[in-house]
Amino acid sequence: MFLISQPHMLEKLAKSWMFLGGVDLTFSVSTIPISGDNKHSHRVVLPVIFEDQESSRALAISLIIDDTEAKRVATHMFGINNEEVTEDDIKDACKESCNVLGGGLIMGTKNTLGLPYEISADDFLKLQQDSKLDVTFTSNQPYGDRIILSILDINNKIGSTV
Repeated sequence: MFLISQPHMLEKLAKSWMFLGGVDLTFSVSTIPISGDNKHSHRVVLPVIFEDQESSRALAISLIIDDTEAKRVATHMFGINNEEVTEDDIKDACKESCNVLGGGLIMGTKNTLGLPYEISADDFLKLQQDSKLDVTFTSNQPYGDRIILSILDINNKIGSTV
């Protein structure tokens, strides 16, 4: 197994979000279909390749976060106020959030984390179509489903899909 157990994932996501955003959120496994087409959200993907002696497996850990929450995280992460935050700050905060949240779900040393990058809604839809959804986590109240983290099995298409 390359990933920590789901109960441990939920605990790790909550602790990581407190560190990243300074807000106490809980996460739960979600059955709500992922929609990356919201124009008011950021979509970030973290490619991960796991290797062992027998085979390798490629995953994409995706984070969808709405603009309001992304801006709040950037202000917390960089210690700046709303008036000072730039679009680049927001993008950097989203990428770092995906890196921290996704990287915390991985166990073992035989893995390679790529660099997180922002992805368009169309590319996100293509990634979903070319992958198998392993699990999705969404944030709970008070922020609703503003934060969605998914683990996608991309069937070793890391070069062609992500």
